[in-house]
Amino acid sequence: MRELVNDKIKILSNQALEMGINFVRVNDYDELTNYLQNIPFDELDTGIDTFCAIDTEIKQLDPILFKALVTMDRSYFIPDENMDLYKNILSIGRCKVGITLAEFCIAETASLVIPNTWTFARIISLLPQVHVAVMKYDNILGSFDEFLQILRNTNRIGDGFTIITGPSKTADIELNLVKGVHGPKEVYIIYI
Repeated sequence: MRELVNDKIKILSNQALEMGINFVRVNDYDELTNYLQNIPFDELDTGIDTFCAIDTEIKQLDPILFKALVTMDRSYFIPDENMDLYKNILSIGRCKVGITLAEFCIAETASLVIPNTWTFARIISLLPQVHVAVMKYDNILGSFDEFLQILRNTNRIGDGFTIITGPSKTADIELNLVKGVHGPKEVYIIYI
């Protein structure tokens, strides 16, 4: 099984490189927060006042990761389900980095899979200039067929998912490639 996962890692690593995705392995949460604190995010838009938006699902699904993220030496925003949705969206939009979990990552396309039932994950993955998706090593799948098989086996075939493949890019304007127009300029897949 480990050999099969290693093959998926190689495929994902090559595909991420081709798509312009930063693909990083860390050994634990301390290494993850250290990595995040040392990325030169300060070069991003200076009009943004908060370092990161942390998805509320992280608190529920991985409390240890959540604790590690909120103890970083950086400012953060956590959406509040009791607050007006518009105010949450405005606050998320004022963050440099959006940090979410990814339920799966599909190696053949370097695509992140986020369930639509995770209330703020889609917004957090789109509005900030950088999207950091944290995931478990064992949730790297080889193909969309493998993903669909998991959905069939768990009776989730009708569920909605957001599938993210790389940073936002468009060549709509005078056929010049522009990054970050319809989503983040940079995407990081960090697996533990």
